[in-house]
Amino acid sequence: MRFAHRAVPLLLAGSLWPAAAQQATPSPMSSLVGATVFVDGLVFFELLLQNTIEGYFSDPIHGGNRDMAAWKMIGFPGARYDWRDYVSRHGERITLPPVSVVGRVGWNTKS
Repeated sequence: MRFAHRAVPLLLAGSLWPAAAQQATPSPMSSLVGATVFVDGLVFFELLLQNTIEGYFSDPIHGGNRDMAAWKMIGFPGARYDWRDYVSRHGERITLPPVSVVGRVGWNTKS
């Protein structure tokens, strides 16, 4: 998303499309290059907030939630593969350290 503002003018100009697609592209597309697009502020900030929340609480493998800090903050145990020991423990707080899809720090270190 951070490079989208650079790619949109190129896409509209046809420079990111294959040559066959450029020839098939109608010429009115070129009139949009350099045009200023205005977005409603409320819509923009709702999308920004949603993307920020998703990045903050996502699995660290996706680039957000560094060191599973958000998961530690809310007590989320992460992406564990086996919950059989906890199925019958209704209402009990689970105090396990968070685990990412790729494991957690210390599991994947080479010795």
